[in-house]
Amino acid sequence: MLIISVITIFFLGVIAYQDFTERLISWIFFPIVGTLLVVNQLYQPYISITFSQFYINCALLIFMLFLTTVFYSLKERKIVLIFQKYMGVGDVLAMGLVCVSFSPINMLLCLLGSFMISLVVAIIFKSLRVHSTIPMAGVISILIAIVIITEYGNTYINKANDYAIPSFIINNF
Repeated sequence: MLIISVITIFFLGVIAYQDFTERLISWIFFPIVGTLLVVNQLYQPYISITFSQFYINCALLIFMLFLTTVFYSLKERKIVLIFQKYMGVGDVLAMGLVCVSFSPINMLLCLLGSFMISLVVAIIFKSLRVHSTIPMAGVISILIAIVIITEYGNTYINKANDYAIPSFIINNF
């Protein structure tokens, strides 16, 4: 369904634009994009993301957020709520979009890639003295849009297959 993908990419662009410019994202875009991603998965000719993969992705995300909370709590020697100081709710909602979109290994690769890109963006913003916060949700949205676009142009990339994207990376880079 090309039209669903185009609409999804549009809303992902809106999320990225809001995050890069205002550092605030309207919450309504996340359920819209999540619904579009699920509908898009239902119409794919290949194996779509199953509920078990979605649950594994959610468990991995919760574990990562727990480890982040433990890290900052140990660092500051008190219980730290990461959503009050270190991460925005929009960042976690964007990570939730990754849970809906990708198989577990591809989800980890996508999050790793978005973390690395966000680090580069943060370094650039810090050197330009533009913003003090990192636009994680915007970077994740752009990365999801890039994967959706490349999925249509390349039958080798399949975000629902745990072996397709790593094999593509190994064979082409």
